[in-house]
Amino acid sequence: MKRIRTALAAAFVAMVLAGCVNPADDMSEIRENPQGELALKTLILTLPDGEAIPVTFVREDNFVFVGADGRWWRQLRGDGVAVKVFIQGEELSGVGRAVEDDKDRARYILEKVRPGFAWLTPSVPIEIKLGE
Repeated sequence: MKRIRTALAAAFVAMVLAGCVNPADDMSEIRENPQGELALKTLILTLPDGEAIPVTFVREDNFVFVGADGRWWRQLRGDGVAVKVFIQGEELSGVGRAVEDDKDRARYILEKVRPGFAWLTPSVPIEIKLGE
C-alpha cells in the first residue's frame, strides 16, 4: 500500500517536472475563465506564506475540503490559520487546518475530495471554514 502511494506521488512530481502539469497555467485558466470546467473543480489557495497553488476541492455550505499532496499542508497544522481561496471568480477568506486529530473527519473529507480513491493517495485532508 505504501509503495503504491509513493509511486503515485513520484509520478505526479515527475509530471510536474516534465511540464505535463503546470500550476501557473492552471491558475491563469481559473482566473480568466471562472465558470470554466477547470474552475468548477479547482480553486486557488493562498497559504499563510503567500504562496498560491491550484487544488481540487469540494464545497459544502461554508466549508471547503481539499486533499493536500506535497508538503504545503504543514503550514495549516494546529487549530487553523488564515487563508484565502479564489473560487469561481470570488476571493474568499477563511481558516484552514490540516485534519490530523480526527480520523473520522479526515476519512469523510478525503472521500468527498477523492471518492473511491481516498485510500490510494497519500493526501492530507484539509478543511477550510469560510468567512472567518
